[in-house]
Amino acid sequence: MTLLTQCFCLTGVFSFVTIEIRKHLPGEAMEPFLSFPNQLYRDDAGWTPPLKTEIRKSLSPKHNPFFKHADVMFFTAWSGDRMVGRCSAQVCHEHLKKHDDKTGFFGCFDVVDSQEVATALLDAAKEWVASKGMTRLRGPFSLGVNEEIGVMIEALMPRP
Repeated sequence: MTLLTQCFCLTGVFSFVTIEIRKHLPGEAMEPFLSFPNQLYRDDAGWTPPLKTEIRKSLSPKHNPFFKHADVMFFTAWSGDRMVGRCSAQVCHEHLKKHDDKTGFFGCFDVVDSQEVATALLDAAKEWVASKGMTRLRGPFSLGVNEEIGVMIEALMPRP
């Protein structure tokens, strides 16, 4: 999926930026998806990177039991050859058994400071969960409600 986004520059001239959204199945080559938060937040005093081995396990169908009762798709956003965001979309069948509310979830939500990129990723997640019969999108939960919840929008405290 490729989106053409119109941006207003400080010079008053309009330019167009192409945002490409790529899908990644769980277990496929995930390195760009895994390493993006470290690139994005490396200069942020509030960022403490998680252990890469733990993140790799949590996003792996071989190691995380969440995948036994959920459908998951990962998305990355690209502007040219530069990754500018990531997001997951998931449908948790255990949640649906208990709540029967046609709710899908999104998570692993990290983007550069761009409303266009954020919207493109959330639209991709929304379309994917809709293709699974869901009518709502809730999050961010990475991947389930018992894992990481929320997003870091700015540093609230010094580095631990």
